[in-house]
Formats: sequence, C-alpha cells, structure tokens
Amino acid sequence: MKAFILAAGFGKRMGRYTADIPKPMLKVNGYPLIYYTLFILKKWQVSEAIINLHYLPDLIKSDLASFPYFRLVFSHESEILETAGAVRKVLYTRLQPGETIILINADCLFLPADVDRPFQLDTGINSCLFLQERPAESRETGWYFNKK
Repeated sequence: MKAFILAAGFGKRMGRYTADIPKPMLKVNGYPLIYYTLFILKKWQVSEAIINLHYLPDLIKSDLASFPYFRLVFSHESEILETAGAVRKVLYTRLQPGETIILINADCLFLPADVDRPFQLDTGINSCLFLQERPAESRETGWYFNKK
C-alpha cells in the first residue's frame, strides 16, 4: 500500500516557529513531526510514501535523503495547491486504477492509540483517510474517501 503525506503548507499558525523551518520538521521530544508519521506508516507496512512539498522543501528532502524503510517520492508544488489540489495531483499522476492510498498529514501524532494497523485505528478523529477508486459498477466516477 502507498501513502500520501501532506507536507507542503506554510505552518502559519505556528508563527515564529516556522519562520525558517517547515512545520513537519518541528521537533517533538527531539524528533521532527514527520518522523512520527513515517514511523506509523512503517508499522502499517507501507511500501511507498509520496510527500508533497512547497515551503522550504530542501530541508525535508535533505533530512529524509537516507530514509531506509520504504521508498519516498517527493512531489514538489511550485505553486501551493492546497489540500484538494495536492490530492488531485497525486491521484492522477502517482496511482494506478484500483489502488488504495492512505492520506495522512505530516504532523500526525497517534498517541496513545493502538496503531498496529490502520484499519484498527479508531480514535474518533479523522486524522487519516483512505482513498480508493470508485468501483466500476458505481454510477459516480473518480475517487472517494473510505474510513475503514
């Protein structure tokens, strides 16, 4: 399974903390926020993660250059696409028909929830969504959210 990590934003609500560092690289307990997301995806046995980048992208790319656990693909946004635009870009450029993808933010912390498998996750918070192509027999076309 693949994952799409939303990491392109400016982190404006963090004020001065994100003046010279992207929000996914802010540290919590000594580790950048994006590491927590990657750890969860490793536990979920993701084979590839696509990370969208815009604000200070080189800081994230260089930090993750030697990430060893699964393939990382960086999707650079020259213009900020917002969430819907980023998702649309990835759905139509990085996925095969019928493929499911986990959509997750770069700043997710699932604590103290049991995160052994994404399908067992039930925190009451929609922090993680699953996207699937609509079945061929459906009258609607395109992709839909599927909270498993």
